[in-house]
Amino acid sequence: MDGQEVGFVYVLVNAAMPGMVKIGQTSLLSEDRARKLFGTGLPVPFEVAFRVLTARPVELERAAHAALAPCRVASNREFFNIGAEEAAEAIVKVQQGVDGIAAWAPHPLRRLRSRDRLVLSLRAGQIFVVLARQGIWSPMEVLDLWQAHSDGDILEISGHDASYRSVSLSDGDVDLSDPVPYLNRESSARNVEPILLERLVSGERLVWIDLPDAAGVCASQVFEATDDCQVVGRTRNPQSHEGRALLLNDVIGEPAPGMGDALRKALALPEPRTWSERPERSSSQVVYPRAAPPHYWLPQLASRDRRRGHHA
Repeated sequence: MDGQEVGFVYVLVNAAMPGMVKIGQTSLLSEDRARKLFGTGLPVPFEVAFRVLTARPVELERAAHAALAPCRVASNREFFNIGAEEAAEAIVKVQQGVDGIAAWAPHPLRRLRSRDRLVLSLRAGQIFVVLARQGIWSPMEVLDLWQAHSDGDILEISGHDASYRSVSLSDGDVDLSDPVPYLNRESSARNVEPILLERLVSGERLVWIDLPDAAGVCASQVFEATDDCQVVGRTRNPQSHEGRALLLNDVIGEPAPGMGDALRKALALPEPRTWSERPERSSSQVVYPRAAPPHYWLPQLASRDRRRGHHA
């Protein structure tokens, strides 16, 4: 299995076409795509004004085009008479539907493998519950709770082949640098601000619980780490509480009615088929290698030669 990959939806501008943008999708870096589009018919190259990482680039591009249809120059062209900021806002807004919980929830349990790269788009108030076993014969129990505090917050999940490659605030890791701080090779396009750095180890589950619908039912999705995973939460709209910036680790207020039912449903699932101990990192123990470089988590950042051997 090749695994779930991520791509980009981008907004390009061109000095030769003022007041107009191009909105497209690519499995490459947005800059790589922009260079491919610079042909003899243009006096100057395109510039990337905005880009967003997504698990469903084709669907997100289609949704953005539909939302901005009144501004479209022609139905068979990806150009729009709109400003870059307005286009970016529209893409972020429709991403909540494309990468939101409704797009993942039809499958009660999804297993996360070493080649999987997922992007989840969140709503304020949604809860994540980390379930784990203390021993191979122990029952699943709650290990951690996270909460989204802003619509459009992002959760990135990246499977990998060794837990020492990931970083975790809860595990007391010293190096808590952003695994992917930039979204281009020149390190000039800063990624969305991180507000969560955690790991899942093999056998742990992450339960994503939505706010209740009109009938009081909370949709949920369970992810099971078959291989270890790096989890990064990000926000474009930082929130604060009592004078302190909120992280996804901060759960404030009581869970919404119905969330407990969703959690009980997750706990009733058959036990995971794998189990692994969490790495313990203290000053008296072995020093682990530094976290993996950005192109390990986002292969598009690597050169063409590196990308071929990324998973070797």
